[in-house]
Amino acid sequence: SDVCSSDLMTDMARATAEGINRALIISGPPGLGKSHGIFQILNKLEQDGEVISHVVKGFVRPTGLYKTLYEYRHKNCVVVFDDADSTFLDADSLNLLKSACDTTKARHISWLAETKMEDEGGERIPRSFEFEGSIIFITNYDFDAAIGKGHKLAPHFEAMISRSHYLDLTLKSRRDYVIRIKQVVDQGMLKEHGLSKAQEANVMDYLLKNVE
Repeated sequence: SDVCSSDLMTDMARATAEGINRALIISGPPGLGKSHGIFQILNKLEQDGEVISHVVKGFVRPTGLYKTLYEYRHKNCVVVFDDADSTFLDADSLNLLKSACDTTKARHISWLAETKMEDEGGERIPRSFEFEGSIIFITNYDFDAAIGKGHKLAPHFEAMISRSHYLDLTLKSRRDYVIRIKQVVDQGMLKEHGLSKAQEANVMDYLLKNVE
């Protein structure tokens, strides 16, 4: 059920942020509160000093991806790709991500191109390093549909799914959407925007009356 999916997303995100899982892909259409739920968990873990997180949004070049993975390579680090679907459409980026999410005991990431890279302090970044962090992907991209249509990068997508916990939040009906919206409201999204309990109730009442 959708309630179970929401609970599973919370549990899997926490386990991945804590390094129990190496990678998590959360896929589903926009407007479902995917990011809100994940960032609630990460903010709490960061406040408790358990993890260091970094969010990647928008367009990312392979060089920028390599630098990010290097900077957040340690065990207590989690890199969150939120609406950064360009990483899934570039073969070089996918190869880096596959290495970062690999199921082998040691995950070695390499950059063997001629491009020389430096960190923000001007220090040279090595051409190879071990990645011990974890990764969460929050995406609107439908991997199953792309694989089913025989997308040219389908083998890469299948490899990513095989290396990650893959949670598809695709909703099939209006009822599914209403249940998910209620879950996100119950988690405090409207409260964070300054609405009172009575105002939250008014919003949900309006939604239910006008759902069609």
